[in-house]
Amino acid sequence: METMRGFLAFGICFAILAMIWNDHYVYSRRFGLDDGFVRFLTCIMLFIVLLYVYPLKFLFNLFINGMILGGAKGQLTHAQGSTLFVIYGMGFAAIYLALAALYLHAYRRRAELELNEIELLDTRWEVYGMLAWPVWAWPRRWWP
Repeated sequence: METMRGFLAFGICFAILAMIWNDHYVYSRRFGLDDGFVRFLTCIMLFIVLLYVYPLKFLFNLFINGMILGGAKGQLTHAQGSTLFVIYGMGFAAIYLALAALYLHAYRRRAELELNEIELLDTRWEVYGMLAWPVWAWPRRWWP
């Protein structure tokens, strides 16, 4: 039963990873770019995701089991928790900065991609959306 207590945290982590994968999938399907810059940024994103995947589960386990379900108290001080959230926020921001750079790269190659006016507007909108991700984008990410 103790192992199953981590199921909800695992599910949240999976949803976050699926959301990131979906954003990259939509980009790849939309533009089909396969050059060194795209591969480099994809590797950067993969590195960040792999770096954060286990500690992210730890964070959500601590949050859900410690704060919501009332177990595992006293494992983390307020200062440690604040630092942990800042670190994860920076990782999350780094992933979406990489996605914004991918869309900006596609925009710069608009002539080669033969983007029409609507596609140009949408590409610029995606750059802005990736930079301001939490504010507007979450519901739209699943239905491009």
